[in-house]
Amino acid sequence: PDKLDTVGPLALVMLEHLRGYRAFIGTDGLCMEFGWTASDVESAHLYAQTILNANETILLADHTKFAAPSLYKIGSFDSISKIVTDQKPSEEWMAFLQSKNIEVIYP
Repeated sequence: PDKLDTVGPLALVMLEHLRGYRAFIGTDGLCMEFGWTASDVESAHLYAQTILNANETILLADHTKFAAPSLYKIGSFDSISKIVTDQKPSEEWMAFLQSKNIEVIYP
């Protein structure tokens, strides 16, 4: 298989039994107005459920994801405590993330 992830009903049932974890979630795109996004509805739904049960959500997004939203909204920036990325975002993004109290981690 080319993917080793689980989505759909089985993944949602498994998540119902988990609480109090730190969620590290990737995203397909970010938009200041729309939030953080996924390219398929099953992943978006799964990630949305994941952040509901997590104590903390840390978003993983390389520099190409900023200002490049995908089709399905996962959540708002209010649900994220940190973003880990491969390079410093633009000043506009840094100001936006700071206004949301999101820590940005980059090399």
